[in-house]
Amino acid sequence: MGKDWMVNRYRYRNKENNKDMEHIKKINTFKPKYSLEEIRELVTWFKDRMDKLPETLVLDECSKTDNLQKTVKAFIALLDRDKINPFWSGYISHFLLIRERLREQGIE
Repeated sequence: MGKDWMVNRYRYRNKENNKDMEHIKKINTFKPKYSLEEIRELVTWFKDRMDKLPETLVLDECSKTDNLQKTVKAFIALLDRDKINPFWSGYISHFLLIRERLREQGIE
């Protein structure tokens, strides 16, 4: 069965949701290493908008965050602890994707 079966099962069960997801564009935010300046700017951006964050956020057709403030606080704590660590590139990329989705919703 494998991974394809799970993706197709999710899409089948959420056909109505997928219609709403068609407008969501794919965003690639990943790169192998981020500078300290990029990380500081990202953390500052979120700290300045913490009170404006919605309760939930749909990132793509298969990803949704139910408690966005808690997620953002956890990311900030992680980045404050280990600012430049190549192991965190995936997390930083995810954090950037969250920011892009919020910008699409008008949070600047």
